Amino acid sequence: MGCYSASTTIYSRIQGWYSDRFNTYGQFVGRNRVTFIFLSLVFFGFLGILGLGVWKMEYESDVERLYTPINSQAAQDRDKMKASFPDRTGTNYNTYSLSTQDRYGEIITTSEGNIFSNSSIGEMRNLVETVKHFYVDFQDRRFFYTDVCARASDVCVISGGFLLQDDFLPSLEQGNVTYPLWNNMDISFFVAGVNVSGEVLQSASVMKLTFHLRQDNDMMQEYALLWEDAFISNMSSLSARYFPIGVSFATSQSLGDELNENTNEDVFWFSLSFTLLTTYASFVSGGDCVSSRSHVTRAGVMAAGLGILGSFGLMSICGVKFVNIVGIMPYLVLSVGVDDMFLMVSAWADTNQYGDDWDIPKRLGHTFRLAGVGITITSLTDLVAFLVGYSSVFLSVKNFCLYTGTAIIFSYIAQVTFLARCLAVHGHRVENSRHCVTCQPVLPVEELKEKSCMFRCCCSGKPPRDRQDSLLERLPPLILKKYLLTKGGKVLTVIIFLTYIGVSLWGVTKLEQGLFLENLVPPTSYYSNYSVNNYKFYGTRIPVSFVITKKINYFDENVTHNFQMLFQKIGNDDNMNNATQICGLLDYVNSPYVNRLSVSDFVANFKSFINARQYAKNDVVFSES
Repeated sequence: MGCYSASTTIYSRIQGWYSDRFNTYGQFVGRNRVTFIFLSLVFFGFLGILGLGVWKMEYESDVERLYTPINSQAAQDRDKMKASFPDRTGTNYNTYSLSTQDRYGEIITTSEGNIFSNSSIGEMRNLVETVKHFYVDFQDRRFFYTDVCARASDVCVISGGFLLQDDFLPSLEQGNVTYPLWNNMDISFFVAGVNVSGEVLQSASVMKLTFHLRQDNDMMQEYALLWEDAFISNMSSLSARYFPIGVSFATSQSLGDELNENTNEDVFWFSLSFTLLTTYASFVSGGDCVSSRSHVTRAGVMAAGLGILGSFGLMSICGVKFVNIVGIMPYLVLSVGVDDMFLMVSAWADTNQYGDDWDIPKRLGHTFRLAGVGITITSLTDLVAFLVGYSSVFLSVKNFCLYTGTAIIFSYIAQVTFLARCLAVHGHRVENSRHCVTCQPVLPVEELKEKSCMFRCCCSGKPPRDRQDSLLERLPPLILKKYLLTKGGKVLTVIIFLTYIGVSLWGVTKLEQGLFLENLVPPTSYYSNYSVNNYKFYGTRIPVSFVITKKINYFDENVTHNFQMLFQKIGNDDNMNNATQICGLLDYVNSPYVNRLSVSDFVANFKSFINARQYAKNDVVFSES
C-alpha cells in the first residue's frame, strides 16, 4: 500500500507540473492574440512552402531494394560478384551468370487444347513477331526489341523461343522430345500442363516466353526500362486478340509499378477520407449559430492535413525517396491529428460553465491543462515508435518512418499553435454573441419570438454555459454507460472479450508464412493474372551461385575432387535440381581436354575449353598473370 501511495503521489506531481506548464502556455496564447495569429500564419506559410517541395519528389519502386535488408550479406556478395564478373548481357547472355536482377518482358500463353497445334503455333509466332516490333522513342531515336535485346552468339535471347523453331516441332511430332530433360535442357521451365508418355512429351497447354534485355551499361539499362513500359502498354491492348490462346504478361518491374499504381489510387481514398472527416467534424460539434464549434473542428482537420503536406515537402527537399507504403501515412497522421483536435475541443467545451467568471486566456489555459498532456503523450509515443522504426534494415520501413514521424511533429505543432489560436478567436466571437458564419451580432432566441421559425433557427444564439454536446457526442457515452452498468451488459462484455482472446489465440496457431504476389495488387491488374499463372504452372525456381574469390590451386586434384564432392552434396538436397548444375571447372577436368603436365598447360587448355563454351564463358575470370 505504501508503494502504491508513493507512486501515485509521484505521478500526480509530475502530471501537475506538466499541466501547470500547459496552463501557462494556454494563457500566454490567449493574451497574445496578434502575436500568435502572426506565428500561426507564418507556420502555415512555412508548411505551405515546404509543400511545394513535392515537385522534387523522387520515387523508389525497386522491390528488391525496398524489401531486402540494407547492406545485407546477400547484397555484399552480389557487389563482389558485380566487381568480379563483368556484365555480358549484350554479348553472351546467360540467365545463370547474372549478378543483378534480370530485365525482361515475359509472356505466358495458355490453350484449352495443345499449345503445339498448328493454329496455336501460328498465333504464337505472330505474337513473337509483334513483340519484336514494339518500340520506344527516346531522344529522337526509335528503339525496337532487337536494339535492346540481350544477345548470345549475336542473336537475341528469347527463353523458350526454341519451342517455336522448325527443328523442335518435327522432333516433337516424331516422339523424340523427352520431358523434363531434352538435349541437356530442362524444358519444364518453358512448358506446363504437359501430357507425357514414358518420359516422351506428347502435348502441353501452357508455354512461357521471356524476352531478355541488355543492361551492360547505364544507357542500355535506361532503354531496357523504357522498352518494358512499351511492352506493357502494347500487350495490354493486344492480349485480347490472341484467341484461342490466352495471354498473361509482365516485366521485371511490373510488381513495383503496380504497387506504385495502388499508391496513386490512394490519393482518391485519402481525399475522400479527408472530406468525410471534415464533414463529420462539422456535424458532430454541437451548439447554435453562436456557440457552434464547426469552424474550430475544421481547423483541426486542416492542421493535420498541412502537417502531412509539410512532411511530404520537407522529405522531398531532403532527398528522401517516396516508397509505396508511405501512401498509408496520411491516414495514420490524420487519425492522430483529428483525435488531438477532438480532445482540445472537448476540453474547451468543459470551460463553458465558467464563461461568466473566466476570461478567454484563463479558459484556454484550462483547456491546455486538461488536454495538453494527453495530446503531447499520444504524439510523443507515436514519434518514438517511428524513430525506433527508422533503425530498421529495410529501406521501405526507414523512409516510411521518416515521412510519418515528420508529419506527426508538424501536425502536433499545428495543433498547439494554429488550433490554439483558433480556439481563442472562437472564444472571443462566442462571448461577443457573433454569428458563426456572418460574424454579425445576434440575439438569443428568447428575444426573437416575433421572428419567423426559420429566422430564429438560423440567426439566433448566445454564449453557452454548459457543454452543449450534439447528438453524435451524447449518444455513444449514453448508450455505453447504460449498457456497461447493467449485469447483463457486464457479463456480455466479459464473454465478448474472452471470445476475442480465444479466437485470437486460435488464429495464431493457424498463422502461415509466405506471400502470394497476386495479393499485393488488385484482382483487375494484369500482374495478378500473370502471377497466378506463373505460380500455378511454374512455381518458384531460384538459381544458386557459388563464387570463389580466394586464390586456390585448381591444378591440385584434391581441390577439384573437393569441388565434385561439394556439387554432389548439393545435388542430393531435396530442394535442388541436380540436373541443372553448371560448373565449367568440373566439365573441364572431366573432359579429354584436361592437361595436368604442368600448371601452365592446365591453365592454357582451361582457357581454350572455356572460351569455346558459351554457357561457362561468363563464369570464369582469368587474371593477367
